[in-house]
Amino acid sequence: MAADAGAKIVRGCHVRGLEHEGTGWRVIVESEDPVFADAAFLATGKHDVRGRARPKGKQSDLVAFKMYWRLTAVQAAALEGHVELMLYRGGYAGLQPVEDGAVNLCCLVQQGELKKLGGRWENLLGAMQQDCGLLRERLQGAQALMERPLAISAIPYGYVREGRDSRSDGVWTLGDQSAVIPSFTGDGMSIALHSGCMAASMYLQARSADQFQEKLCRDLSKQVALATMISRGMVWPPSRGAIVAAVGLWPGVLGVIARRTRISEAAMPAFGLVDSYRLCS
Repeated sequence: MAADAGAKIVRGCHVRGLEHEGTGWRVIVESEDPVFADAAFLATGKHDVRGRARPKGKQSDLVAFKMYWRLTAVQAAALEGHVELMLYRGGYAGLQPVEDGAVNLCCLVQQGELKKLGGRWENLLGAMQQDCGLLRERLQGAQALMERPLAISAIPYGYVREGRDSRSDGVWTLGDQSAVIPSFTGDGMSIALHSGCMAASMYLQARSADQFQEKLCRDLSKQVALATMISRGMVWPPSRGAIVAAVGLWPGVLGVIARRTRISEAAMPAFGLVDSYRLCS
């Protein structure tokens, strides 16, 4: 759709820098001539552009892994239509079905805990299954679909870019570049949609990047703060047991947490995308 509207799409190369050029921007692209633009929208996810690193978040000591599996028919049927959240020493994981009959295992672990395990994925996977019987059951007889998992560290969970932040300097930051909510909420995609739609709307209204950043900060700060507090409790052994006990006594608390860690519907109608947000929440 963007290309049909006249946008130039550049694929297969990396952005190496973003610099002021007069009243606009000069985008330094690997193996391509620089790109010049009146405005810059930064949507690089959890990866920072060189020279524009986000500060540490409130929970930056986690290492994340993503691995794809093909479960046995019995386990695939048991998981169908569900996302399972699993706790273990120093972290938590989410398991869910994806396309082509595969399942996606995304997991987080504290850096110190991973170091105790020799920094090796296979040791972590074994420790996760030892602590979590359900994960061990799901992966029994499963086929790994990659030689090794994807990994990323120093994710600034809990970070929200504030309005008039000195790091923005006129850049419109979207998704994880504006706010990094802990993964257990499953709300990262909604934040990406919300920020993208709001940025487009405000840009077309001739509003500034600072005004956009202030509005986005107001929309996201409370949910990200609550989610980060819960995430920190989930990886801290004394509180992890209390969380499990509380959920066992009051299962409805999960619904409360889900609602409180999502973008409020009051912020959505202005962009006419309430149904799209619900699909991603």
